[in-house]
Amino acid sequence: MRLDIFAHILSKKIYQQLVNVSAPGVRNMRKRISGIPALYDLKVRYRIINQFRDYAQVLTLASLTIRWRKP
Repeated sequence: MRLDIFAHILSKKIYQQLVNVSAPGVRNMRKRISGIPALYDLKVRYRIINQFRDYAQVLTLASLTIRWRKP
């Protein structure tokens, strides 16, 4: 069995907050992430993973820099 132990994912809550921010750096990240729904949608991720036998992922939350957020 192959085990991917460095698979990142965003929670849908964080993704939605990211979508609502208009800071320039965040717009760039949002553009890149929005084209890869497996990064924030577990159903999509599981559909992809389940296509492969003997393969699993240990999902870890991506740690985003939150500099765009006011204290």
